[in-house]
Amino acid sequence: MPRYCWNLLFVLMLCLGCKSSKVDYYELFKEACLSDSPAVTADGGEEIPPACQSILEQTLPFDASFDAASKDKKQAILYAFFKMMNAPLAYPKNNKMLGQGAHTVPLQGFCLLTPELHPSGCEQVEGTKKMPNPNRALINYVLDKITKFSYEPGTRTDYRLASFENLAEGTMVFYDNFWSKFSTNAWYAQMAVLVHESKHAHATWHIYCGDDRGFSCDSDFSGAYGLEATVLEMLLHGEDQNKTRQLNDQKVLELARFLCSRIARILASAKPWAGKGETGCAQLPLSFFVQMEDLTLDPAPHPVEPDPKPPVDPTQTLGVE
Repeated sequence: MPRYCWNLLFVLMLCLGCKSSKVDYYELFKEACLSDSPAVTADGGEEIPPACQSILEQTLPFDASFDAASKDKKQAILYAFFKMMNAPLAYPKNNKMLGQGAHTVPLQGFCLLTPELHPSGCEQVEGTKKMPNPNRALINYVLDKITKFSYEPGTRTDYRLASFENLAEGTMVFYDNFWSKFSTNAWYAQMAVLVHESKHAHATWHIYCGDDRGFSCDSDFSGAYGLEATVLEMLLHGEDQNKTRQLNDQKVLELARFLCSRIARILASAKPWAGKGETGCAQLPLSFFVQMEDLTLDPAPHPVEPDPKPPVDPTQTLGVE
């Protein structure tokens, strides 16, 4: 029996009937899922190694409702977790989110993932102390509280992508918008939504926006949108600082615009940098983010190719609860 199977069996025996026991999912998945030299395609995709596919299918908490979902829907979730293990995550070189000028956002969002990333930990980013592995912190944070994935078929008119429905049972509900409202292989956005819902699993809820968006905003960066934006920021800078580009420029632009739209849901954020809030996010060119984020973005290894699905449109008020 492969070693990762014994690891999985041990964890299942250890945790049978006691969800309160902490599981290091990163360590559980590491041998099967860490990819040294992934075969990257033009849209940033790659195949999940068979051993990783197997252990993710056995571990992730899909309930019977996913029997009604297409194989592609479930596979997209598996892929988002695969990338949660592998995607390069990096802190901004200037220790600020979104901007070089007067409208920058403090780095506090980076301290929200786990108890190890507490506020004083922000001071360690360029210090001598080693910060925790962000991939490990992230995947353990998400799976610590979410214990059931449920699927609700049908297209919603309110553009909700997913929601956290039951704090006691740890249930995350996926709607068809989670797949249909993003371009092909938009794992970075779907990964960010998983993180958003994990924040709700820690009993953090939205507040009234003061406009027609209803109760789908946060007062500051300590909420679900702040954590979601933090992860998108780390993905953006990880792509910029990694030796090998994984995403073409169109995908990077989609990631940055989605990040912009998440910041626009935070009432305490300095909105002028985004132009016109969520509507302005959809109009911003890549050059804006390159300048504001002090990005290098060497040419991507793949040309931009037409996508059969349009990119996400932040003006559609995409919401998660």
